[in-house]
Amino acid sequence: MKIKEIFFLLILGIITIANAKAQAYIGYVYPAGGQKGKSIDVVVGGQNLVDVKGVFVNGNNITGTILEKVPVNLKEKNLRIKEQDIPQIEEKVKVRIVIGSNAELGVHDFRLVTESGYSNRIFFDVNELPEVSETEPNDKPAIATPLPKLPCLINGQILAGDRDCFQFTASKGQTIVCQTKARLLVPYLADAVPGWFQPILTLRSADGKEVAYDDDFGDNPDPVIIYKIPQSGIYTLEIKDAVYRGREDFVYRISVGELPFVTSIFPIGGKEGKKTKVALEGVNLANNHLKLKIKKSNENKIMFSVNGKGLHSNSIKFGTSTGEELFLDKNNSNTNPMPLPRNATVNSLISNPGKEDWYIIEGQKNQNIVIQVMAHRLGSLLDADITLYDGNHKMLTQVDDYPDKSEGMEPFHADPQLVYKFLKDGKVFIRIRDVLGKGGPAYAYRLFTGKPTPDFDLRIEPSNLTVNQSGTTSLTVNVLRKYNFMGEINLKLNGLPEGFTHSNTLIKKGQNKLTMTITTPKDAKLGPLNLEIIGSSTTTDILVERKAEPAEEKMQAFFNLHLLPTSDFLSSVVSPLPFSISHAIPADSVINVSKDTSFTFRVKVNRSEGFDLPVQLVLYNPTNGIVRMKPVVVPPGQSEAMVTFEMTGNVFNQSFNLIVSGTARVPRTKTTKAKVLKALSGAIMVDTPKRINNRQGLN
Repeated sequence: MKIKEIFFLLILGIITIANAKAQAYIGYVYPAGGQKGKSIDVVVGGQNLVDVKGVFVNGNNITGTILEKVPVNLKEKNLRIKEQDIPQIEEKVKVRIVIGSNAELGVHDFRLVTESGYSNRIFFDVNELPEVSETEPNDKPAIATPLPKLPCLINGQILAGDRDCFQFTASKGQTIVCQTKARLLVPYLADAVPGWFQPILTLRSADGKEVAYDDDFGDNPDPVIIYKIPQSGIYTLEIKDAVYRGREDFVYRISVGELPFVTSIFPIGGKEGKKTKVALEGVNLANNHLKLKIKKSNENKIMFSVNGKGLHSNSIKFGTSTGEELFLDKNNSNTNPMPLPRNATVNSLISNPGKEDWYIIEGQKNQNIVIQVMAHRLGSLLDADITLYDGNHKMLTQVDDYPDKSEGMEPFHADPQLVYKFLKDGKVFIRIRDVLGKGGPAYAYRLFTGKPTPDFDLRIEPSNLTVNQSGTTSLTVNVLRKYNFMGEINLKLNGLPEGFTHSNTLIKKGQNKLTMTITTPKDAKLGPLNLEIIGSSTTTDILVERKAEPAEEKMQAFFNLHLLPTSDFLSSVVSPLPFSISHAIPADSVINVSKDTSFTFRVKVNRSEGFDLPVQLVLYNPTNGIVRMKPVVVPPGQSEAMVTFEMTGNVFNQSFNLIVSGTARVPRTKTTKAKVLKALSGAIMVDTPKRINNRQGLN
């Protein structure tokens, strides 16, 4: 039996006794990781944690046990409100994590299991170093937290106006590395600018003199200090937020010591199934090169680390391909460009400031080619642009940054990509450079040229899906379209038990997302589901099937949204709400609508015995400026109402699902808190008209 199946059986008893509870949310874990082969007690901060029962951590040999639920201290909360109150992280649970000796190093998905299913994901980091946690107060060098013998790993939190100081002893000639993990652990914050904790590291000698400083390591917001000790003695390491912000989810982990650390590699990619010789730049490394066996990857990249001083280095990204791999000719210039074959990847390096690489590619009239640089996405510092020239060296086009929505962890998209159509038979020159004129060993890139085959990827969110018996839940499938693919996509849900139904699953041409619903029968088996979604479409007469990968949509600084991949799509059936919402419109129906038209239908509130609260019906997640629905209240004693969808915008060539949400507010009692119950209807698909272009002089 698989480890995951065993885990599902263990938590079956947890989620089969579910009641009508709000889904748990977690905002941080502190400490945010632990040493493999050890156990560690952590505090999980979040919201709706009253009914937490268990822990889920992906990967082998990491388990968790709930120790206690920490009640909210109302007196402390009232004092804190004047300064800072963050309801989404005010509840706390203590958890014991046991990390096996063969657990995989790196970040893992951490979730709580509650009576209402699974929480969202937060990252939990597994390391190999002895760990120490900060001891407050430690905001001055004179009261710094002393570190044990190096190497070690520091756990800490930065609160408002806080800074943390740590002292260690180092010997002359040692190269000390201080590597921070902070933004990696909590990638995005919805209510903070720039959208994450921005730490600053400062290293001082015994006399208080600043000897090293870092606020970003290249383009990575998590700082790293690499410092060769000139004189034996005591050194103080300080961490703080760039603008002295702070809160409990500003957690960090700093590895300190003579640690192996790779600063750059070349090449930064290779062919799957082959061994590639990779040159390494860095400190405290056992070797300056290795032969890397490249495994197959669905993401066109893998991660690896190397050894040094008996320890593992930082994780390194490495690109993968299935085609021909080439290296740029060293004698390359604008008068001696490298000829490019189709469907090949060239590895090169902007080795010094101001350097430019030149290529030439031949094509026929109306032929399309894709030209793509992979650099920043693989950890390179190169901020590249692509410029095309004709045979007379007249500029044809130029492109800089191209957003890659599949890279949810990347807030800054610096890699260029374009699809070029030859206007006539001939040759085109390609220039690659750094837009700021920089260069060096960390400025490597991979250049791919080939046929732009239309394709797509799919992402499901949320990754923690919960549905009540006799209830309905919603999920969104996001489409990441590639190379001008605009076709329809048919979705298929695998793993739905008998009696379950779902709404329309057709993503129309050009649409980038579909919110759909799943409805359960009253006798649905409580516990985990094993669902997957497959999308299929025909691109250039070839049937393409793609599995929808789970993701979480995260907001950055009140505005930007990012889809962060998760390791698992976790879904479960829990006990019923005291009411449900339904209508009589068949799931496969499509309603045709246009501007200034309306559509009225009957919605039923199916009440359990003894439930007689008013239920407000509203449009769930309305599409801005396109559809509206006037809220309707179904009063006590009644079980249905007429609702109307009104089209208010001029929208063409679109299809989308509309869902009615029913909300009931349960008042507080002497023994229970007030709560809000929400039920959803099955989705109704609507079609907007096709745009017709009427031009004078045309029949």
